[in-house]
Amino acid sequence: MEYYLKYPKGIKALILASPCINIRLWMNDADTLISTLPDSIQFYIKQNMKNIKSDSVKMKEAIDYYFNSFYTRKLPLSADLDSSHSQFGTSVYEYMWGKEEFSASGTLRDYDRTGDLNKIKVPTLYITGEFDAARPITVKYYQSLTPNSEFIMIRNAGHQTMHDNPGENIVAIQTFINKLEHKR
Repeated sequence: MEYYLKYPKGIKALILASPCINIRLWMNDADTLISTLPDSIQFYIKQNMKNIKSDSVKMKEAIDYYFNSFYTRKLPLSADLDSSHSQFGTSVYEYMWGKEEFSASGTLRDYDRTGDLNKIKVPTLYITGEFDAARPITVKYYQSLTPNSEFIMIRNAGHQTMHDNPGENIVAIQTFINKLEHKR
């Protein structure tokens, strides 16, 4: 989104996969998703959100439960995804997002580009998973604000649609690209 807004020349299309375009909406979605979890899981996640130190094993289990529900549903992780997770550096992420996963306190805490979605002048595909942290209803809202855009929800997938349901994800992207090629 940022790259397109700064350098739109030469860009023929956008694919925005499980986008975080408005931090407030992302955090509202997280709250909604947390509320669907068992009470014991909610308790530890809320403790974590309040930075209250409690049983670290239960806290990790609760956070893992959230991530396995809304980020990566297909387990075990593929070797490539497992490798990328093991090499994930937290310094930039924590600087931009913050230390606590469920609310932003970093430099992105006030990020909101919903007012700029109408400036997108190229065909745009929004992809989200059926059980994504980028909730389908929110991503569909972004799509409604974007001219010449499409929305695809990948079934049985969380945030990492390309891992959870790679076949459907690839077909969605191929179909979008093929339509662009046929318009030429």
